Amino acid sequence: MDASIIVCTYNRAESLRDTLRALCAQQVSEGRQWEVIVVDNNSKDHTRKVVNEVQRVWPLLRYEFEQAQGLSHARNKGIAVAQGDVLLFTDDDVLPEPDWLETTLAGMANYQADACGGYIAPIWETPPPAWLTERFYGFLAIRTDRADDYPIASASQAPFGANMAVRKAVFDQVGLFDTSRGRKGKVLASGEDGELFERILAAGFKAVFLGRSRVHHKVESFRLTKHYFRRWRFQTS
Repeated sequence: MDASIIVCTYNRAESLRDTLRALCAQQVSEGRQWEVIVVDNNSKDHTRKVVNEVQRVWPLLRYEFEQAQGLSHARNKGIAVAQGDVLLFTDDDVLPEPDWLETTLAGMANYQADACGGYIAPIWETPPPAWLTERFYGFLAIRTDRADDYPIASASQAPFGANMAVRKAVFDQVGLFDTSRGRKGKVLASGEDGELFERILAAGFKAVFLGRSRVHHKVESFRLTKHYFRRWRFQTS
């Protein structure tokens, strides 16, 4: 199988529905073999119902459950069950563009890359305050500073999980996501993406940023406050 798209989710059933709708709309080349895996990380809402409804009309979709709480645990579950040669990661509040899968796979093949990240544009629920400039976009998993292709040379350039891809064989060499890092339930910890790419680069694998691999990330109003930023910083430290 060419690719597996892994979507980890926690209590965002209706937002997940939007993500799955965008993935259903992917424009793929003839003969492309791919799958979408939703990893439910202990959701208490109607996530399973949403997945079941989509599965009735879209057999490419698979459902997996991960009991161990935490985004890294959920991603590792997705990696373990995925059948694709390339694993693409996105989130349950993200809308990939229709050519996202094809553009990502083509870019990785063109640059002979083992891993990549891409452009993440915001979908503001309400207009951001004046103080929230692009300097703070990284805290919201937004990446719009560059739209070209370039090599990822250090962990500081690591992509965000809303739009990244890694060849499955790479995980056999460098290991999985660090389960001591990353969001757990409502705790806003992070750092797992950068730490993974640090290992990927140290092992000699090639990583690139693909400016035309694009997704759109919903940013809820409650995240556009200084209180949220302080909480994120405290829980990540």
